[in-house]
Amino acid sequence: MADNKNRSGFFFGVFCILVLLTLASFAVGNFELFVMQRTKWIVMIGISVAKAAFVILFFMHFWWEKSWKYWLTIPTTFMAILLVVALVPDIMQRRYYYSETRINNAAIDGAYLHSDLEQLEQDQVESAEDPSDDDLKVSDGAEAAKDVE
Repeated sequence: MADNKNRSGFFFGVFCILVLLTLASFAVGNFELFVMQRTKWIVMIGISVAKAAFVILFFMHFWWEKSWKYWLTIPTTFMAILLVVALVPDIMQRRYYYSETRINNAAIDGAYLHSDLEQLEQDQVESAEDPSDDDLKVSDGAEAAKDVE
């Protein structure tokens, strides 16, 4: 900051906004305000981004800096977006390439979405004991692929 203005009241206001955003994040995370888990995550990430923006702009004094701040933030933002675009498809499809051992020892599908894990495990055991026609078609195709090799 080049000027000598007393901005303690301003910074206290920013601090109060950060406290309110923290309380909002706590409320979203601990109370059933949203039906879908993904909605809760998106709202919490949005609140976190807002808090980070306040800290960067005001406590790190980016609000008062010259135009060189754009030379820092634009390439960083571009790289962050590029990283997300490059990694999300890989993360979303990682289970397609698991070995049989890893699939057997992996976490239950959807376990993070259910509060009653025992019921989820029981449902999966019942579905494993009762294979559908689709499962038979997949296994027949897998056997045919082995014969070709």
